[in-house]
Amino acid sequence: VLFAMCAVRRNWPRMSRVHLRYYFTTGAVRLAVANTIFYSAQKHLPIGVMAVIMTTTPMFTYALSLASRLERFVWIRFAGILMGLAGVLLIVAPNSSLPDPSLVWWVLVGFGTPLLHGIGYIMLSEQMRPPDSDSMTLGVGMFGAATIMLLPVVVAMGAFHPLWPPFSAAEIALITHFILAGFNFYALFELLRIAGPTFATQASYLAVIFGVVFGIVLFDETHSLWVWGAMALIAGGVAMVNWHQRRAVG
Repeated sequence: VLFAMCAVRRNWPRMSRVHLRYYFTTGAVRLAVANTIFYSAQKHLPIGVMAVIMTTTPMFTYALSLASRLERFVWIRFAGILMGLAGVLLIVAPNSSLPDPSLVWWVLVGFGTPLLHGIGYIMLSEQMRPPDSDSMTLGVGMFGAATIMLLPVVVAMGAFHPLWPPFSAAEIALITHFILAGFNFYALFELLRIAGPTFATQASYLAVIFGVVFGIVLFDETHSLWVWGAMALIAGGVAMVNWHQRRAVG
């Protein structure tokens, strides 16, 4: 999708050593490894629980932004990180919080995705981008690099799935997903450039709402009081982490 948009604009990704290193680094962190962890964990966890896990992305992003000096320390935002961690403990600590207590290990694995997303958002921020690049060409380079890295692995594992008509419902969903992802990543890159990594992660608000609602409506998922309490704490923590940024942007 992004490649087609670049073709229409006659604006192609740059292929210098600096740009190629950037494409492969961001492609590995933000897509290849992060998505492999995400899909592996999602296979075992309820959709709503995985949605809650993904809302911790702003907290990881802010903590990493502090470490890389892209953001300054603000007490209320730090308190939001602590509140979010308390919500995480409500999911992983009580034996009755999950449908099967053994899933706690997949919860811990799942947190690798928001951590890597946080690293990816830092790398995709305006300060970290290579020179003479725009959001669309960076997206093409990142997705292309991730494809180059993942394709040999998928083929070697015998997991490559060609898409040929007639398409099944799952394949239609997959095609719809990658079309939406192309536009989504372009918009995300622009938001990262304009407003910074922590502000851009506010999409997590909508992600948890849609994830929980779709899990309940489409798959009849139910959650324990521990998980609902975790949702409240993590949502409050995310709001505190983003509070100062909203005021600054507004």
